Amino acid sequence: MMSYRVAAGEADLWMFDTVEEIADFVRAAHKPRLEPASKCGQALITQPAALIERAVELAGPDGLTRQRLMTFVFRSMSKERFESGCDAMLRHGRVTATTELRPNKKGGWTNQDVYRTTR
Repeated sequence: MMSYRVAAGEADLWMFDTVEEIADFVRAAHKPRLEPASKCGQALITQPAALIERAVELAGPDGLTRQRLMTFVFRSMSKERFESGCDAMLRHGRVTATTELRPNKKGGWTNQDVYRTTR
C-alpha cells in the first residue's frame, strides 16, 4: 500500500516553510480559476493528510490544536475532507493527538485536541 505522503508528492511538501504558507495554498486552491490546478496541488487538496501533517510539523514542539487547524489553516476545506485527512494522518503514525488545557478566545481554559509530530 502506498503511503499518502508519496501519493501526494512528499518532496512537494517541503515547498511549505510556514503554517501560513499552507493556509494560503489551501485558500488559493478553493478560489475559482480559469486554469485547472496542478496534479500535485489537486492531490494535496483532495487527500490533505500529508498537508495537515506538514502544518503540524512546522508548528514545532508546541503543536497545533485541531481548532486552529480547522479555523485558520483549512477553513476553506469541507469539514468532511478535513476530518478524513486528520484521521488518515493519525493512522499513519507520524503525528499524535493529546487532549490538553489550552486558552480559548474568551480568555478561559478548555480541553483541546493538540497534534504534534512524533519525531
